[in-house]
Amino acid sequence: MSCLCVLPPPNVTGVLNIGHALTAAIQVKIIKCLVENIMVDISFNQLGGLCTLCFLEEVDNLINQNHLFKRSIILIKAWCYYENCILGAHHGLISTYALETLVLYIFHGFNNSFAGPLEVLYHFLEFFINFDWENFCVNLWGPVPISSLPDPPRKDSGELLLNKVFLDACSSLYAVFPGVQDNQG
Repeated sequence: MSCLCVLPPPNVTGVLNIGHALTAAIQVKIIKCLVENIMVDISFNQLGGLCTLCFLEEVDNLINQNHLFKRSIILIKAWCYYENCILGAHHGLISTYALETLVLYIFHGFNNSFAGPLEVLYHFLEFFINFDWENFCVNLWGPVPISSLPDPPRKDSGELLLNKVFLDACSSLYAVFPGVQDNQG
């Protein structure tokens, strides 16, 4: 992994203060910067990300309520990150794209009948807090039974490398459950 840390020159103008920058050799090239105490990710040469951005901009324009969709995503991202610690695909948590899909489903399912971002957050929490994640996943059209998804492609007809016994054993050893204190030395 390559990484680059850049310390800025003294702040002469007082307009912009960049704390540090970091690039990493990962699948998606990204520069992380701290600008005025706000973490900013800058990616480049990412057609998929640009297409997603354009799609979300179109959705925001369709909703047409003073950027209610964007403001709701920002609020729900902040709640997921700061209050529930579930946002951060690089840590094995939910990705921003997945979160945007969940928020988009709330808008889609409630037919854009919201007065503000707090109401969107309320419906988001109300819907997903009791969601049956064991048996369903969500796309833009709503819940999809996991049993209806196709099996992953196989290159042979043999046993899977990670069988249920192995995965259950690893789960019991390494799983971290919300609210459980780490009492191991």
